[in-house]
Amino acid sequence: MIENSGFPVGELLSHLPARFARDVEVISYFEERSASGLGKGVGEALMLDRLDSYVTECGHAYELVVKVTGRLIVRNAGLLLPHTVSSQDAFVRLRRDLTQVDSRLFAVTPAILHEHLTGLAGQVDERNGRYLEHAVAERVLTGVGTGLNRRTFSVAPVFTGASGSTGAAYAGPRRLVEGLTETFRNRLPGDFL
Repeated sequence: MIENSGFPVGELLSHLPARFARDVEVISYFEERSASGLGKGVGEALMLDRLDSYVTECGHAYELVVKVTGRLIVRNAGLLLPHTVSSQDAFVRLRRDLTQVDSRLFAVTPAILHEHLTGLAGQVDERNGRYLEHAVAERVLTGVGTGLNRRTFSVAPVFTGASGSTGAAYAGPRRLVEGLTETFRNRLPGDFL
């Protein structure tokens, strides 16, 4: 886990299911001041680069790298994360028009992180409407053509917390119903997203 808000690490880990907590590492990262004026997406792209460097250098054989937006808690993380993965797996939710990913949550193998999701900062231009979500979608779709296995989560994520972009709360019955509705919609025949 890469954390950039200064939130207490122990509290972050307390929200994880016990079976995952022992396998999670927390890396603190604070972006350079020059990057902070370029938008949230550039900062997130730089964090992915930093995470890739850490994973590459530390020598530990990680199975998955999971990106969750910092102010969110994924209440059903234990149901979402797969028990087995191949080296080319990417669990990424794409919009139906294939132009953006849901960057609040995705999980990729270290190989996919390194090969497809680094060096994105230069592809993000928030002032002109080009966000991290667009850049990741392009990289994932290009990767599919070269062997990346884009998979969906087994159920829709149930978020609590607050949106990093708008500050809107992810809590209460409305969000739960939205999550359940999305899970049902994603199971309809012919729905490939």
